[in-house]
Amino acid sequence: MENCGNKCYSAGIYARLSVDNRDRKAESVEAQIELAKEFINCRPDIRLYGCYRDRGKTGTNFMRSGFGHLMEDVRKGLVDCIIVKDFSRLGRNYIETGNYLETIFPFLGVRFISVTDGYDSLRAEDSDALGVELKQLVNELYAKDIGLKVKASRQVKWERGEYVGGNAPYGYQGGQKDGRKTLRIDAEAAGVVRELFERYARGESQKGLIGWLYERGVHRPGDYRKTGHVFCQEGETLCQWDRGTVKNILQNPVYLGRLVRFKKEAEEEAGERGGMQIKENTHEAVVSKELFDRVAERFEHQTVCCNRKGFSRQKPEDANPFKGLLVCGECQKGMARAASVRLLGSGVRGRVYTYYCRNSGRIDGLGCGKKRISPETVEILLREGLCRELSLAGICPDRLLLAGEECLRGEWAALAKRREQIERQAEGGKRRASEKYLQYRQGRLSREEFLSWKQKEEVHEAELEQSLLEYDRKIKEAERQWGNKKKHLRRLFRFEEGVQPEAKFFEALIQKIVVYPQKCVEIVYHFPAAWEPDLSERRDKGRMQ
Repeated sequence: MENCGNKCYSAGIYARLSVDNRDRKAESVEAQIELAKEFINCRPDIRLYGCYRDRGKTGTNFMRSGFGHLMEDVRKGLVDCIIVKDFSRLGRNYIETGNYLETIFPFLGVRFISVTDGYDSLRAEDSDALGVELKQLVNELYAKDIGLKVKASRQVKWERGEYVGGNAPYGYQGGQKDGRKTLRIDAEAAGVVRELFERYARGESQKGLIGWLYERGVHRPGDYRKTGHVFCQEGETLCQWDRGTVKNILQNPVYLGRLVRFKKEAEEEAGERGGMQIKENTHEAVVSKELFDRVAERFEHQTVCCNRKGFSRQKPEDANPFKGLLVCGECQKGMARAASVRLLGSGVRGRVYTYYCRNSGRIDGLGCGKKRISPETVEILLREGLCRELSLAGICPDRLLLAGEECLRGEWAALAKRREQIERQAEGGKRRASEKYLQYRQGRLSREEFLSWKQKEEVHEAELEQSLLEYDRKIKEAERQWGNKKKHLRRLFRFEEGVQPEAKFFEALIQKIVVYPQKCVEIVYHFPAAWEPDLSERRDKGRMQ
């Protein structure tokens, strides 16, 4: 759109509410959006396209649904201007935030505006760079400080026997006792838990327990929290329990009246064995220790029987190249992979894999027909289909390799540019150190002030040095991976036998593989526009051999 000869930007407002509970109301998501809208109303060269929100999301990483949706619209060309209340709303990670501001946004042609900071990338000058970097560094240090305080607070509460988790485990309810959060028994739900332990200890299978729960009309834990009813009432939908939920309940030591806290590897050296902290007698137990031990013994016995001669430890499972691609044609849910150990024709024990629909064995209204397909069958169909599709599209392997190398050059250039920026920051720090030392020698700076500044600067220099090493590692790793991929792709495009495809290769060419009843398979391809603009999506239906 053009407005009076000037470009009119399509703006996306991004608002984020931190996980920090001390955020003020003035910084709520709605207040941030309203502030940005008032800013847009005074700018005739900007029109609002949409608002993107992330509630309860930390700024220390960019794995956020709202931000992901915003970047999708940016790549589609729907948004070319991003507006935030301040830099901290975009992120509190110094390196990643700087990468977006200095590399990704300029590369995508995105104008970035921080309202309260008075920053507009369209009118920013080189002199503004230092101020922006300082604000990013302060935001990251703030996030780290808050994280340490929250961690210390949780540790103190846990030491006092206080429950510091989220939702109370099934069978319990959260409550207050002597000014601390604790767990108290929910009699009706605890009766279900106790019955599960007793039945499993008597030899009933997990599948049998799921059937018993459904026959009795017991709500799943998630539905129980929503409805407030342990048993399904009139007008409510009853769904069967998942096997994983039943297993987690049967193995959870919280039902012994204990609180268990897992520790990171760095903390294990000075902590308890196995990286676990256990607090005894913090709340009333649901099951006896004797019953819990009987259930644990049965799980241990099953593990030994299913893992004869330590096969699973000696030979871990192979990579799953079709993870996230196979979809059931009836329920539209992703298909799972099952592995079984068998004696192969060569006389060696090995794993045999098959994909199946998780809902095929359900006993409630969400069940669908049984479907199974082997990875070998999927690979045959994909090889034949891809060979035909690439031939019809006139796409040769060399073009794909060239396009991939061009994309990789862009990534290398971005990494190299960011590395140069960090080097310039390090050089600037050295110059500042010389200036400060000269001021100290001339008496314009006291010894205490100089040593205080030097200590802070050394911490900053160490962080920059670590960032340089990390970028060197990323560049070398990208070069190594591309060398391996080129060899793999050339062999794969010649469809040589014995070449195992990688998951990323299929993700780049295939949108999904839909498996229907009666051995019918639909393959939906998607080709990046840089390779073949007129083939945004193609479908190929085939029947399993």
